[in-house]
Amino acid sequence: PVTDYVQDSVTLTLKEWGNRIDITEKLVKLSDFNEADKAAEALRDEWARWLSALFVNKIKQTSVKYTAISGTTSTLNDIYATGSDYTETVTDGEAYAVEINGNDPGTSSRLLSEPDLWNLLAIARDHLKMKPLSGKFGKFGTYALAVPQTILNNLMRETAISTALNYAYMGRGENNPLFKGYMGTYAGIGIFLDTQNLTGSSAATSEAIFFGGDAVTQAWAVEPEIRADMGEGYNVSNDFGRDRGAAWYALGNYKFVGATTEAAVRAKLARAIHIVPSTFTTPTEDTLT
Repeated sequence: PVTDYVQDSVTLTLKEWGNRIDITEKLVKLSDFNEADKAAEALRDEWARWLSALFVNKIKQTSVKYTAISGTTSTLNDIYATGSDYTETVTDGEAYAVEINGNDPGTSSRLLSEPDLWNLLAIARDHLKMKPLSGKFGKFGTYALAVPQTILNNLMRETAISTALNYAYMGRGENNPLFKGYMGTYAGIGIFLDTQNLTGSSAATSEAIFFGGDAVTQAWAVEPEIRADMGEGYNVSNDFGRDRGAAWYALGNYKFVGATTEAAVRAKLARAIHIVPSTFTTPTEDTLT
């Protein structure tokens, strides 16, 4: 058989990331612990949070926006015919609106519920031809859904979901995926809890991200690492405050490689869906809070 392959490329700008903790003389003399170790522990936690925020920032660049709405009619901007809409009549409370050009699809009037998981699955699979997760991520499901606590609480009120997300098999201790945000899999969707990067205090402000394979690429000239300068001989009488400290440092970046335009969605390059609140602004790349 003869197969045609299409090669593509993306531009990824490497950036410096990091932060520093000064090791002061007071800290050294008064600490009951090894101050360098504690500084390194805090810095590792920060770099994990920062890279997580960076990943979410990239996913939100997608032009596919989904909103859960009340009503009986769901709409999806047709990816195969310019200017037309896909419509479907559904049970009240299960309706949704989707735009593939990055526009706000409408007013959100309810939280994500179980029917929305099936809606998202159908949209990703049938309409967007979204790639499934693969490799080490594939063990979590066909697709991934990251949600804030408010949406997770709402989903867990659904008996079918709470029954499916059974933690008993996960084991104990720090190796338990539950402690890394993995809540379990429902309908082939791996559900992850994000308590830092996604808003979700009410129906009007709840957001989430749904993504498949090849959504984000990465390049690192320097992998995230801990750097320490404790001074010659680690003598506390030396000049503290200017040349002693611990830091994390990285040189690299993530890049969303899915569709950011309507044309790219139609070319079957959709890789993620941003579940958006009633009003939203697509974040500027690398603009993190």
